[in-house]
Amino acid sequence: MSKGALKALSPKKRGPKPDPLANENAALRRRIERLEAELKRAETIIEVQKKLSDLLGLPDPNGQKNEEPQ
Repeated sequence: MSKGALKALSPKKRGPKPDPLANENAALRRRIERLEAELKRAETIIEVQKKLSDLLGLPDPNGQKNEEPQ
């Protein structure tokens, strides 16, 4: 038998074909979720530091008022 005949007789994979970008897409989504959580933690820390600075009467290192815009 030739290689082509053997290949034709071999079992074929069934089901949907795997999407080559699916793994990369999933990894990027996980990375986005992780970075968003990290950003939220950093923003919370900065807000706490601002409030603590106001309570202690410390000047802002940037020379700006420690007030939030309304």
